[in-house]
Amino acid sequence: MRVVRTVTLFSWMLSASPVTFVSAQTAMPAAVSLLIRTDDIGMSHSVNMAMQKLVSTGMPISVSVLFVCPWYQEAVEILKQHPNVSVGIHLALNSEWKNYRWGPVAGSAAVPSLVDENGFFFPSSEALYQHNPSVAGVEKELRAQIDRALRSGVKIDYVDEHMGTATRYPGALLDMNTDQPLPDMSKNRQGELTALTSQRFNAALKARNVVLVTYRDLIAREGLQSMRRPVE
Repeated sequence: MRVVRTVTLFSWMLSASPVTFVSAQTAMPAAVSLLIRTDDIGMSHSVNMAMQKLVSTGMPISVSVLFVCPWYQEAVEILKQHPNVSVGIHLALNSEWKNYRWGPVAGSAAVPSLVDENGFFFPSSEALYQHNPSVAGVEKELRAQIDRALRSGVKIDYVDEHMGTATRYPGALLDMNTDQPLPDMSKNRQGELTALTSQRFNAALKARNVVLVTYRDLIAREGLQSMRRPVE
């Protein structure tokens, strides 16, 4: 018998999905598997450096890359040096930072319903849907991001979405990291990195018999045929 529960620990740097396996004979809990996912990789140099520090620990990590962002190439070069890291495509259809914007991989002319007057993605899912995005345009852009990722040379294990914009309309404006303004976001991100690389975190994993896994491990263990779409 297997009991599965999912919780989000950190929204930017990681999310964790604990999976508890229980013996059918003894009904006693065995080791807990913990999946740590980092996202927004490739957004900036500092984010990439944080990711590099994290993967350099050898900790099993799943990394979601924003292939729409200018710094994705640096992220790719780092990840090529760490082939055991499970890499995912962080599909994006919005660009939420003031004075730092990104646009579609397909090009703004190819997907005009997805961009503002300057050719950048809209800042939120709400703004995007207010401009009646073309479904065909959404598909074209997401395929372009996936194609770029596949051409990058890193092994791709999974896809997820940036701020939920690619898969659903409500809740995408919420910042789950902090109730402070965006300029203070770096403090939260640094806190997450410090926690993950700390001896205290490592000791807590051992004390609670927690085994870290990646999406690659999960796919190998459960099989692709067992994967299902999230239930709304």
